[in-house]
Amino acid sequence: MTDKQQIGRVMLRREGSWWVARWGGIDSTEGTIELARIRIGLAEADDGVKRAFIDLTKQMMSRAILDVFDIEATWGEALPGPEHERGGNA
Repeated sequence: MTDKQQIGRVMLRREGSWWVARWGGIDSTEGTIELARIRIGLAEADDGVKRAFIDLTKQMMSRAILDVFDIEATWGEALPGPEHERGGNA
């Protein structure tokens, strides 16, 4: 049995009129990779659209992790970003 190890995180951030999904390190937003974006109004207006966007970003990263590291990704509960990353609209 192998131990689970966090290798990164998907970050969802409001950037102006967009909700942007990024992949990056555990403790920093430096060097993140944009995965997808959706108009904030669409995500806020329909919880199903919001959920589908979140699921899509997880599926993309799961596939990439499998291709690069040859391991199956597992996803825990969504957590708020570190305190120093919160607040305001980018």
